[in-house]
Amino acid sequence: MLLDVRTIGLISALMPFVLGLIMTVYWRERKTYGGFGYWVIANFAFGTGYLLVSLRGIVPDFYSIIIGNLITIIAEILIYQGIQLFYNRPVFHILNSIILVLFIILQSFFTYVDPNINTRIVLVSFIFFILVVRAGLSLVKCPFPGLHRTAQSAGQIFFVTAVLPLTRSIYALSRTEPIDLFSDTISSWYAMLAMMSILVWTFYFFLINSARLEMDLETARSELLLIANTDPLTGLYNRRHFLEHAELEFQRAKRHEHDVSFLLLDVDDFKLINDNYGHDAGDIVMINLATIFRRQIRAFDMVARFGGDEFVIVLVNADEDEAFVAAERIRNVVEQTPMVFDSGTMNIHLSVGIAAFSIRDTELGVVLKRADKALYQAKRQGRNQVQTA
Repeated sequence: MLLDVRTIGLISALMPFVLGLIMTVYWRERKTYGGFGYWVIANFAFGTGYLLVSLRGIVPDFYSIIIGNLITIIAEILIYQGIQLFYNRPVFHILNSIILVLFIILQSFFTYVDPNINTRIVLVSFIFFILVVRAGLSLVKCPFPGLHRTAQSAGQIFFVTAVLPLTRSIYALSRTEPIDLFSDTISSWYAMLAMMSILVWTFYFFLINSARLEMDLETARSELLLIANTDPLTGLYNRRHFLEHAELEFQRAKRHEHDVSFLLLDVDDFKLINDNYGHDAGDIVMINLATIFRRQIRAFDMVARFGGDEFVIVLVNADEDEAFVAAERIRNVVEQTPMVFDSGTMNIHLSVGIAAFSIRDTELGVVLKRADKALYQAKRQGRNQVQTA
């Protein structure tokens, strides 16, 4: 036999309190986001509201009818506000104030002036329907791409549970005689299903908070990886990441006998730039060169800052002749691009050393040493030129 509404109401009051306590422990011990605290308070509010409603006939009607239902409506508003805050959206909404004021006026009228329990049930149920649908809509309008799947599932749960108050509202409208809450079977089922809804909602609040935590951890991991692999001044890959990538390309070329070439590029007389124009000017040169290099290489090639004023480029599927053409093009573009500083303007020159992979090369370091020798030769023969190993 189905439990009576009063007993179900007491159970419904106890369960949100227990869930609220569990959420409080989680809130204190784990990382949570804005809005989670609203969901914690909402559970305690649901418990308090259901407790007062279940005490109908034991406590004054003002507490069981007006205050009890008012607190449950406030709890549902807190759910919505928690979702808004969780998504970093404004919490205040004028509709909340309008709903609360209208509820107090109408609920008081149909309790004391023109007592009508069916109308009160319609009023409370329809307000709940509006608030639950609104919470569901707020959930599905998720601003975080990484949370879309979880948010969509949670929103759909809210839409499904919104059917409960809507059905109850229609049921109360269809009844001609006053509904007795403590003997009406439909009311018993409604109370049971409402209790289950709160349980499912709470589960999704844990789930969506955990999903956002995982998303932020992955973002942080990606950012740390980017920092570890990137030169902070130019935004190019750094020496460590270049060596990892170049080793892969070297092994691939060795295994499949593919062409791959390495360009070492050095800024001519860089110390004079710093001495004559200042270190800020030197930084500008590095940043501008990085931009030029990115534009002059293909998407599957790679450029990195090798250290100081030296850069390195990996040209995939490019033999020595093709690498020479690319290096000359880059050198010419740099030479024809004036660098503008606060204290003046000057043209920059590059010396470039090229080494192409040979099947006789046993390791990456051998190729890079040849490129370094070619770069030294370009410097020794007058700078602003390209030399091959």
